[in-house]
Amino acid sequence: EDAAPTIIQDEISWSDGDHLWLHPSTEYTLSIPILEPNGHGDLERVIVDLATGAGNFGITLDSDAQTCVTNEVMMTIIDCGPRAGLDDFDSEVIIDITMEFDWGFSGDPSVVRSMTISAWDDAGQSSRVTPTHMDWRFSSEVEVKQSSITLANDSYWVLPLQDNSVHGDLIWHRDKIAVLEELSIEIEIDNIPFLGTSIAGEIEVEFQTPSDSGVYPLTIKASDLPTGGLDRTDDSVVAAWVIVD
Repeated sequence: EDAAPTIIQDEISWSDGDHLWLHPSTEYTLSIPILEPNGHGDLERVIVDLATGAGNFGITLDSDAQTCVTNEVMMTIIDCGPRAGLDDFDSEVIIDITMEFDWGFSGDPSVVRSMTISAWDDAGQSSRVTPTHMDWRFSSEVEVKQSSITLANDSYWVLPLQDNSVHGDLIWHRDKIAVLEELSIEIEIDNIPFLGTSIAGEIEVEFQTPSDSGVYPLTIKASDLPTGGLDRTDDSVVAAWVIVD
């Protein structure tokens, strides 16, 4: 007997674990398990509405064309389709959709978004689920983890006019996960700014110590973030006291 495809709601997941928060410039793979009694070759279309009721936020998988399209201009579909290794008569299929958000995505962090997933077979039969365990928020807020800041050789006692470097962690403000994209970091010591980078969440900024002996506050912040990015680092807090002697 022909039956509608069944979306296994409790097993819908992000491939790398739970995410209450999603962030820009980060790849996420949504995995959707579906049972199709006549084999997944009968699965015609899957639509994922990532923000139910918000409009213009759908992802459509066309099984015939084996392609995904989205109407959200601030999101890129990197890969999409049934997981490899299946033939048309396998009744169990996992649809993987890999996506990435742009920094310019309108991400009010107070908004909780729910997704709705629908599936149709060739006969027009369908099913729909709203997996509440996949509710999510979006944030483009970063911060320097102040407690992670160290100098080269882990010593704050330095010589005058010495080449040195600052190291630490750049994390997403909301869930404290490392920011993987390469971003600019600025430190300031003795009223002189120095620029460096954070790569895969690891900060390195080279600088030269002041010429005069003394105790100098060193501050740090993210710099020149992409449009839409926000730095939540409190740059009024002294990240390190550097003792020049």
